[in-house]
Amino acid sequence: MAGATASVGDRTAAPLAWHRATRSVAAAFLVLWSPPVETVHPALRYPRNARVRAAVDHVHANAAHPLTVAEIAAAAGMSTRSTQEAFQRVLGVTPMQYVQQHRTERVRADLLEADPATTTVAQVARRWGYLHVGRFSGAHRARFGEFPRDTLHR
Repeated sequence: MAGATASVGDRTAAPLAWHRATRSVAAAFLVLWSPPVETVHPALRYPRNARVRAAVDHVHANAAHPLTVAEIAAAAGMSTRSTQEAFQRVLGVTPMQYVQQHRTERVRADLLEADPATTTVAQVARRWGYLHVGRFSGAHRARFGEFPRDTLHR
């Protein structure tokens, strides 16, 4: 990497060497600061589902806040009823089921990364909009087959 950065800074180097060095530096940056990639349902990649994708993007961006179907629909430029129908057709769940699934996944990801010595399940669950920790615990166990405290202590 040091040789690559020296070559990139030296514009008098041979064009091929400069090009290789530039690519090497760019590749290193992409490895170090790669953007987070969220898995997206394959059906959301089709242009005909662009509005549902907008609704899903809104859910992902605002999952920690209280959400309503009307708000999700407005973000996608759809009516409430068409949003409900589109989620069922494209994703096989209602908008609110999708919100709950996404929140549960985000809590699980945070629990897996958290330090059990300084973090509680309740703190993480509340951060993602769960006000009743017992209900969250049941949803987590139903979805992942283990209690949230077990996830935290992995």
